[in-house]
Amino acid sequence: MPPKVDPKMKRSALCSFFFILCGLLLWSEFSFAQILNERRIRFSGLVVQGDSALGVPYVHLYITNAGVGTVTDEFGYFTLSVFEGDTIEISAIGYEPRLLRIPKRNILNYSVLINLEADLMRFEEIEIPLFASYEDFKRQFLAMEMTTKAEKNLAKNLSRDVIYEMAMAMPMSAEANFRYFMEAQVARIANRHFVPTISLLNPFAWAEFIRSIKRGDHKKPLFPKN
Repeated sequence: MPPKVDPKMKRSALCSFFFILCGLLLWSEFSFAQILNERRIRFSGLVVQGDSALGVPYVHLYITNAGVGTVTDEFGYFTLSVFEGDTIEISAIGYEPRLLRIPKRNILNYSVLINLEADLMRFEEIEIPLFASYEDFKRQFLAMEMTTKAEKNLAKNLSRDVIYEMAMAMPMSAEANFRYFMEAQVARIANRHFVPTISLLNPFAWAEFIRSIKRGDHKKPLFPKN
């Protein structure tokens, strides 16, 4: 058999549960009323550098107690939705950070002009000499390579010998093959009624060959170097 429950303990537990539930309901109503009483404000303005009128772009504005924020545009303007009493942290690279608190004025729009001071770090002047002495400069200047690697490769690839070898290794194009075939056909048709001649038996050819040897034509390179 299940144990019997004392009616007094049961009544006490029900009363405790009722009071706890009433407390939770009152606390939620109070919190909701407090949220309704808070006014959402349109916070806008311009962030400038010091006393100038030039806007600072990409400045971070962060609501510390809400975890949200925005960034200024390229002209330094911004717009942010906040509540009364919010704390805004303003920061940018190269500038000192600032804190701004939204006042309680029962207004819906709040516009400000925020001045940021540059965060400068000054160092003493340091002179770094390029050369230790005049003799060192003279030695390094005379040892300097004036011609670059690209210029060397360009001169090598455009030399007469390389171009000649490339031309000799290049195959004939379709147009050159057609011209060669047509010239051979024309020569065959023109000489079909003639007896073929042999240059070894041509006295005029031998005379021209002897004159070319005397002139030294065969000693000259095909492409003389400059």
